[in-house]
Amino acid sequence: MTTTKSAEHLTHRIRTLAGVLDTGPGAALSRDSATALWGVPGFFLLPADVAHRRGSAPAGTRLARVHEVTRMPEELVTELDGIPVVSASLALFQLAALHHPLRVARAIDTALALGICSPRSLHHVLSVMARSGRTGVTEFRRIVAERDEHYRPPESGQESRLQWILDRAGERRLRRQVDVGGEEEWLGRMDFADEIDPFVLQVDSERYHGALIDTRRDERQTAALDAAGFVVRRVWDTDLWHRPDLVVQRVRDGRRSARSRRLHRDEAS
Repeated sequence: MTTTKSAEHLTHRIRTLAGVLDTGPGAALSRDSATALWGVPGFFLLPADVAHRRGSAPAGTRLARVHEVTRMPEELVTELDGIPVVSASLALFQLAALHHPLRVARAIDTALALGICSPRSLHHVLSVMARSGRTGVTEFRRIVAERDEHYRPPESGQESRLQWILDRAGERRLRRQVDVGGEEEWLGRMDFADEIDPFVLQVDSERYHGALIDTRRDERQTAALDAAGFVVRRVWDTDLWHRPDLVVQRVRDGRRSARSRRLHRDEAS
């Protein structure tokens, strides 16, 4: 990752905020954009989706995709990183009218795992927002009904997504959450690692890896792994959902390099 990525991350946030502010008072980031801002992978901030209460005429901005809503309770609107945004639970509710139920269910599981919503908050949004005939309500109600207060979501939607991508491409699976290094030098817990060759795949998110300080930390980690004999490839979380072919390419390239490095090391010994 380079500092260019950090600048792009900041630019996206600025453009997102501009879209909300330009829409007018009471507007809030919503739908896919809100889901992305809350850190759920597989969604993008831009173009900015902005909700505006019907009856308080929008400014007609070109900086956002504005959709009027009849209900947007103040209790379900907050700020995140200085950007007015609907709550994570309301954003997930809005997704049900736009996406396949399986994708909505996966996003809900990820949000629960991240701790940005709870089964109780999802049930609350359903009780406040649902009305007969609203698109997606039936599926959202079914998904929420399966997730009571005792429900435990999968640790990571990214893990199951990468597994699916590699299976489809005919690639063997990578091990998940692997500690790399020995007692004297622990290099960290890697997102994914090959079981045969010294290959590591790290999945970065804009929420936790977009800032300059995060980029430099990633660069130091990559350098330490390289010095220890590992080949490292990095992808963004959004790549898993929108550019699976790129992910497969990175995995194959990393494995080739790691295999060559292992064979060379074996010959030298």
